[in-house]
Amino acid sequence: MRFRDAIIINRPVAEVWAFLQQPNSEAAWHPGVIEEKITSPGGLGVGATGIEVRKIFGRHMEFLWEITQFEPGRRVTTRSAGGPVAWEATYLLEPIENGTSFVLDYRQEATGLWKLLLLGAPIVMRKQAKSDLANLKRVVEAR
Repeated sequence: MRFRDAIIINRPVAEVWAFLQQPNSEAAWHPGVIEEKITSPGGLGVGATGIEVRKIFGRHMEFLWEITQFEPGRRVTTRSAGGPVAWEATYLLEPIENGTSFVLDYRQEATGLWKLLLLGAPIVMRKQAKSDLANLKRVVEAR
């Protein structure tokens, strides 16, 4: 499964990027994220690792991730580091007049039982991504 979605945030790229780099910022705009923590020393950059705790099917589940691309102020790509669902998410920020174009590019492939559990996921995940991006816009613009 792959999808791409975008939103315009009426704040400069530097403000949007600064928000995204704050510890646990994803929990502020992704309702399913309970907590996110970096597990590697040295801050964010290529090779940094972390754990994201999400509530899925009523259970708290941990997902390990690592950063594979990091261009400050422009792009960050994370990918799963193990687990039954392989995913990769890229956030791309581009300056536009009066703000920032924020693009989410997401890919996912499940294996085993998760493949069956996630059969209807593409429709739900696309809808959730639109909601998440609207939340991001609201949270950043309110700062």
